[in-house]
Amino acid sequence: MLARIQVRFLLHRGAVMHARSSRVTCVKKGGNQHKIPYSVGIAYKHPPVDNVPSEFRVDVLEEALNIQEIETVEKAIEVYWQAFYRKFHSREGRRHRRQSLQMFRQYLTSQGHSLKLKDLTSAEGQGFLDSLMNHYNGMPLQANSKRKYWKAIRSFSRFLHQMGLLEENIFLIIKQQ
Repeated sequence: MLARIQVRFLLHRGAVMHARSSRVTCVKKGGNQHKIPYSVGIAYKHPPVDNVPSEFRVDVLEEALNIQEIETVEKAIEVYWQAFYRKFHSREGRRHRRQSLQMFRQYLTSQGHSLKLKDLTSAEGQGFLDSLMNHYNGMPLQANSKRKYWKAIRSFSRFLHQMGLLEENIFLIIKQQ
């Protein structure tokens, strides 16, 4: 994706130059503007937003590609766990991921969700992260603590998208704050 961006150049004595696609404007600190007939072409190629290295991705199993009857969140979580357990062998990592997705499923149930994959939206993922509380004092979780849940549901969404069960990676845009 190519995008044109606005760039600010710092010049000597506090002057600022703004560059846009076909004109450059120089603004001095005193407020005088001088139009300079100069063309600056700037193109920026944005990397994919979901550029997780392959060593950290949960790969779709070939056996899982043949399973087309996955319609519920519970069944999708089971298939995801199988793939996750094959790739990652850390006992603590497995425990955290299982706990995170179980809590997400419990959140969906408590909100009266139908637990069908076709009904899953990014609002549920954001609502889940916003609802996380510290069990000891009832305060919202800190950003570092929320990160493991955020990573789990984003990875789960990415996995379902790669399998073709979701049309888009729905949890890609959720914020962890």
